[in-house]
Amino acid sequence: VVHTEERPYECDVCEVGFKTQAYLKSHMKIHTEERPFACDICGSAFKTSEGLRHHQIVHTEDRPYECDICGSTFKTQTYLKNHMVVHSENRPFACDLCEFTCKSTSTLRTHMYVHTEERPFECEFCEMAFKNAHGLRIHLVVHNEERPFICEICDLSFKLKTYLQNHTSVVHSDERPYSCEYCDSAFKTTGNLKTHMLVHTDDKPYQCELCEYTCKSASYLKGHMLVHTEERPYQCEFCDYSSKTLASLGKHMIVHTDERPFECEYCD
Repeated sequence: VVHTEERPYECDVCEVGFKTQAYLKSHMKIHTEERPFACDICGSAFKTSEGLRHHQIVHTEDRPYECDICGSTFKTQTYLKNHMVVHSENRPFACDLCEFTCKSTSTLRTHMYVHTEERPFECEFCEMAFKNAHGLRIHLVVHNEERPFICEICDLSFKLKTYLQNHTSVVHSDERPYSCEYCDSAFKTTGNLKTHMLVHTDDKPYQCELCEYTCKSASYLKGHMLVHTEERPYQCEFCDYSSKTLASLGKHMIVHTDERPFECEYCD
């Protein structure tokens, strides 16, 4: 059975299919509240012993499994095996509902959730729910005060290694690998490049529901919406002044310095 794509055992709750009855039985635990497997280091509890084993990896820095092609290291042989597909151009698994293709059945199963409203992965600490286990794992960090990843340059600490890596590359590096194809601007992140690209288009797809204002990005619209409220979230640390935008606060701060940047062109 393991060498075929047949999945005759279907979950009555979420309709996910499995190759063996044992896999189905193990899967059914995600639909209960029972979490009998507890981590003896941090107290996190899990529905399966496998979930606990995967979790306990976060408490060690050992990464003994190395990729022969790119040198990346991993904590488990499974992670290494999953990584190896990035070195292959073969994407044999196709979605029936869109043009998405991928390198593994597990990735395809995860992708299929984008075509449904189903969010089977629920957070045990709040009401958030996610379409895949990865999204849930990332979210769970907000419920943990641990910040074990420390920047060697400025001592800032982070909850995830990826957050630290992003911080280091953006804050402590002058490298700007993402270049605009229309001008000489270059950026540290793809997000910044994407935001910049808006200056090269006249499209303003974001429309205010309360007035005729239109803009190029959701962040601009969010900032604009403050004009329709009494909210003034930006507070001066030296006086009672508050403003609706960070830019307005920046201009105000000049009154607390001897700086006089605006000169009259006719006198001294």
